[in-house]
Amino acid sequence: MRALVIANSSKSVPATDAIVEALAARGFRVERRGKPTTQTWDVVVHWNGASPVTQGSGLTLNPAEAVRLATTLEESAFLLQTHGIPVSPHHLPRGAVRPAVFPPLSEMSSLRVHVGDLRILAVEGDTNGARLTRWREQRMMEAACRAVYVHGLHFGCVHILLHTSGRWYVSGVDPHPNLSPELARAYGSSIAQLSTTWHAGTESNGDAILGADPEFALFTREGRILYASRYVKHSGTVGFDRQSRANRGSVFPLVEVRPNPSPSPHTLFANTQRALAVARTLLPHRRTLWVAGSYPFGKYPTGGHIHFSGLPLTTPLLMALDQYLALPTMLLEQRARGRRRRQKYGRLGDFRRKEHGGFEYRTLASWLVTPEATRAVLCLAKVIADEWQRLPTQPALQSRQAREFYRSKKIRFRQAFSELWRSVMRTQTAKEYEHELSYIPRAVRDGLEWKDESDLKAAWW
Repeated sequence: MRALVIANSSKSVPATDAIVEALAARGFRVERRGKPTTQTWDVVVHWNGASPVTQGSGLTLNPAEAVRLATTLEESAFLLQTHGIPVSPHHLPRGAVRPAVFPPLSEMSSLRVHVGDLRILAVEGDTNGARLTRWREQRMMEAACRAVYVHGLHFGCVHILLHTSGRWYVSGVDPHPNLSPELARAYGSSIAQLSTTWHAGTESNGDAILGADPEFALFTREGRILYASRYVKHSGTVGFDRQSRANRGSVFPLVEVRPNPSPSPHTLFANTQRALAVARTLLPHRRTLWVAGSYPFGKYPTGGHIHFSGLPLTTPLLMALDQYLALPTMLLEQRARGRRRRQKYGRLGDFRRKEHGGFEYRTLASWLVTPEATRAVLCLAKVIADEWQRLPTQPALQSRQAREFYRSKKIRFRQAFSELWRSVMRTQTAKEYEHELSYIPRAVRDGLEWKDESDLKAAWW
């Protein structure tokens, strides 16, 4: 295994020293240079410079375009705002939406959140007595990880302004911060861990276990919502989703089915079918519509969260899920309602770690619309889980592309779909599920969209 560390300074700095040392300890033969070479490397790490990506390299960390995005302050601020991350308005370009009122800087403290491969490495700074609840702090740390991720970076330092009220705003992302020796070792360890994980995965398939908790809503034929919490408890194979609240949290509208997990998408599909059969014994189904998709009847957004365990959450894996799972399913969502859902839910790179050691991918709309859609999405998730190291990922979406995704403007992504799908079908795992996966290119080709008013019972039974 060969690794190249690119630093545009000839001086030895703590960061590059620590990266070289950590990679060498993992068995990499490491070289440190000021610019790329024509040689092929297993891993290339860019530090303190936006050098061109070395051709033929296996894994490139903090590629040049990602560094350029982060260091172009106006573009970076607009990108963060596009992805729904609270951003300081000081660097937003002219014409961007700004908050009507922004607190004075004298009431704010500064935090530096160091992120390496979707994990918090350290937090520097003082909250200065800000009213920061545990929930708000968790969301701030999640946003810091996404702020690095949406630039296409694998590591970096997120600068956050924290108001005394507990409100917070990202003011910038530094892809090559100045580090103390201790912090440099944390960065080096994170980079070496990611490099080892990626390289180990290219030599064998994993045995990822899939789970899910897709949602649907209950409506009368006249379009009136029936609240799930009237019929089922929160926990169990069929329950209600706690996050979707109405009437100040006293009732909960969405049904959530929780099939038993499995390494096989076929088994997970069968378990989903069984969970829906249980739901049929608990929920009203005569003269009642069970509706999934993006935003049924324009009332409540529904999600199709997929859980993964048995494989580590890494930046390249999350990029593969966004590119090969989120983008194709966006082409299948009803356009207007998909756009409305993504105003708050379904952001790219939306994940949450779980107590069992795995993670939940939260970007997708509810794919329970038909059995064919359910089979295809679960099989595609399995392909990505087993093949993510072999799937080529593109640089992060530019602000314009990200804005088109959130607005459900499908032309650009439809044009790119054929090449994306060829990459999927070149993998060995995809060949095992070729029949189930054929639903997706057929639906994209025919311009089909999931119907947010159709009764899913009619498709399943």
